[in-house]
This record gives sequence, structure tokens and C-alpha cells, in this order.
Amino acid sequence: MLYGRWWGEKTWTLTPSIAVVGQFLQSFKEFPASQKSASFSVEQALQSLQSVKQ
Repeated sequence: MLYGRWWGEKTWTLTPSIAVVGQFLQSFKEFPASQKSASFSVEQALQSLQSVKQ
């Protein structure tokens, strides 16, 4: 039951954290990403290796 007590005592942090996260997300309007995010998958690596082999 200690976790339940701890969780109950910390729920007050949810409301302020919503405001902080909201401000962070709003910053993306003013400062959008400067480059496309990287994407990597095992399938892409295998295809790359197979194309080099041939």
C-alpha cells in the first residue's frame, strides 16, 4: 500500500505539469523542427546490406 499512498500524495503535481507540457508544445509553433527526424528500422538495414551485396 505504500505505492498507493505515494501516488496519492503526488497527484497534485499533475495540474502544474500539464501547464509546463503545454508551454513546451506551443514552442514548436514558433520554433519548428529544423530537419526531418531520423527513422531507422531493421528492414531498412537489411535492404541496405542486400543492395550492397549485389
